[in-house]
Amino acid sequence: MLRDRWNGVTIATMWHNGDKNMLRRWFWVLGIGLLGACDSDGAAEIETDSAATSSENTDDEVTDLRVPIPEPDPKYVDLIGPERIVQPGEDAMYCTHLTNDSDDLAVHYLDVMQGKFGHHVVLLATTDPKPAGTTEDCSDDAYMENVSAYVLPGTELPDGYAVHIPANTSYIMQSHYVNASLKPIRVRDVARMETLKPDEVKGWAATMTTNIRNFDIPADGTEHVLSFDCIADQDMTVHLAGPHMHEWGTRFEFSVGPDTDNLSSVVYVDPWKPEYRDLPPISLFQSNPLIIPKGSILRTTCVYANTTGKTIEFPEEMCSAFAYIVGTKQRFMCDMVK
Repeated sequence: MLRDRWNGVTIATMWHNGDKNMLRRWFWVLGIGLLGACDSDGAAEIETDSAATSSENTDDEVTDLRVPIPEPDPKYVDLIGPERIVQPGEDAMYCTHLTNDSDDLAVHYLDVMQGKFGHHVVLLATTDPKPAGTTEDCSDDAYMENVSAYVLPGTELPDGYAVHIPANTSYIMQSHYVNASLKPIRVRDVARMETLKPDEVKGWAATMTTNIRNFDIPADGTEHVLSFDCIADQDMTVHLAGPHMHEWGTRFEFSVGPDTDNLSSVVYVDPWKPEYRDLPPISLFQSNPLIIPKGSILRTTCVYANTTGKTIEFPEEMCSAFAYIVGTKQRFMCDMVK
């Protein structure tokens, strides 16, 4: 099903029918507008971090890539990110702390809008909450120890299913930009949470994530294999699953089984393409749900070829699998350190 959303239009959908699942990719075109900062009655506007936005650059020197703020809509909870100046060549990842100060939320879909040079916007759960509106750099590897994926952007759940965000829960809006231009850019992101009313909820969903940190890839141009295992701490029913690597990946596999000698491939991508960093192929399990019993082995394997002439380290390159699991509110996060 093609879905049109505010400032985001699905322009292509590709289906691949296989024995195990269907493969679908969404391509989104985000309309980028030049709009001054303003308030919206239906939006939770985040206070700007003055230290991060102050700059010696004049307005004439800065390219304005702020995303327009949408009109209020009762179906959505809008999160308006802080304004930031990202310098030429800068790789900026920043996190803004939020609090759900309304009633419990049932989030069915997360639509995100970024300016040019944006890498991602995602909502994260945190075990180290800060006052609402606090914005901080979160590019450091150690920051990952306290966060996990909460709501996946641009990823559809079955009708009537939603991610539960209880009242008074603290969470994080993370934005990532890599400014490949020759001028500073002014950015402001928007995340729209499409919510369901209590009587519309048929079931709950949560995220499943595997991730490894503190690895490096030698600059010899040959293939290097990175593989790690996790153990499922609960029974899980997978609705969809996908891979995450960056430009230097060549092959990806996520496999599951009762032990290391009996693993079955769930997600397999060969060859990996650089554009999959932002538009990964998604494996769907709607008609044939993937059941992962508690205690199962989850193996994530990433293969790279580093042709840059220098050693690549995390997070410049990543190795992760992500999924939505249904019938539960409990997230699964396996964060390994090499």
